[in-house]
Amino acid sequence: TPLAQTDAGVAGGGGFSRTAIGAAIRLTSDGLSAARGHPSGDEGALHGTVMGAVPMQSFRGRGKYFEVSIDKTASHRSKQPDGLAVGVTARPPEEVRAPLASSDALVPSWLLGFDGATWDGAAQKWGECDWSGKDLSAGDSLGVLVDEARGELVVFVNGKRRATGPAGIPESPLYAVVDLLSAVRGVTLKPDARPPEPTPAASPKTSDLAPPKKGEHAPPKKSEALQKKSEPAPLKKSAASRSAAPTSASGRAAAPAAAST
Repeated sequence: TPLAQTDAGVAGGGGFSRTAIGAAIRLTSDGLSAARGHPSGDEGALHGTVMGAVPMQSFRGRGKYFEVSIDKTASHRSKQPDGLAVGVTARPPEEVRAPLASSDALVPSWLLGFDGATWDGAAQKWGECDWSGKDLSAGDSLGVLVDEARGELVVFVNGKRRATGPAGIPESPLYAVVDLLSAVRGVTLKPDARPPEPTPAASPKTSDLAPPKKGEHAPPKKSEALQKKSEPAPLKKSAASRSAAPTSASGRAAAPAAAST
């Protein structure tokens, strides 16, 4: 598809930018799908970056989020060290000089993936993570969230939290970034996607609770405690009857014998 000169009219302005784009990328007419132009992958891993044409959508209580579906992967992906990189940039596409050779050339940008690496463009620092995206398959969904609480980059694969990247990302308008490096060859932006719901913390099972240590007594159940609280206090014995009561070896008063019937 020939590259247009502006982003106007591309999926209502909500697709990938047609100006801030890598030389190896081709977009569909609606601007929602991007793919490397050489299916064989002979052009190498560079020049495969795309970015959103408009700022990412914000979701109250969660943060800024975008999601893509994986359209195609390389047949020889097991030989590729990189899968793809995803993340965000604070630079609008109209300020980006094209063509983009790589996603970390966007200043500033915050990314993760590659061959198991993270990039903090504000600090100009590389880090490590345990996810590269090289094992993604066609049909997988890949979500990217900038967490509202910490400004942390979080990746979801098929709705499940998979990896985290740099934190402290500013609250300024952010744009989606996808870098098709080697194993992943094409993606489609999902404009109506919403961030996955946070997983609630699981309550401990009864069997998981530690038993009382030797010599300790388990705390009474709530119902037992309420029952004891509602019972009337026993009548006080006279000094004579207290002195006459037999005691156990521990010094506590021994319980009275059961009455015979």
